Amino acid sequence: RPGARFEYLISGVDARRAEPHLQADLCLFGHTHLPGVFSQAQGRWRFRPARLEKQEFSLPEGERLLLNPGSVARNRDQQGGSSFGILDLNTRTFAVHRFD
Repeated sequence: RPGARFEYLISGVDARRAEPHLQADLCLFGHTHLPGVFSQAQGRWRFRPARLEKQEFSLPEGERLLLNPGSVARNRDQQGGSSFGILDLNTRTFAVHRFD
C-alpha cells in the first residue's frame, strides 16, 4: 500500500504491530532469515523457531499465523545454514527443512 513502512518481524512485539495490516489469518513472509512460526492465541503473539534439521509445525484453526521459511542463502540464527519451508494446507502443517 502507498506510504507503508517496511518492518522486520523478529519478535512477538513486531507481530503485534503488523497485526492491523494482516488481511488473512495465514501469511508467509521472509527477509529476516529467521525460520519459524509466529502464532497468535488468546491475544498474544509468540515465536516458535525452527531449530531442527526438519521441524514440522501444526497450524491450529482459529489462530493467526505468520510463517517464515528462512533463507536458501544463509539463515541469521544460531544454527546458520540454509532452509526452506513446505506449507500443506490439507494437513495444516508447515515444515521447515534445514541444510548446509
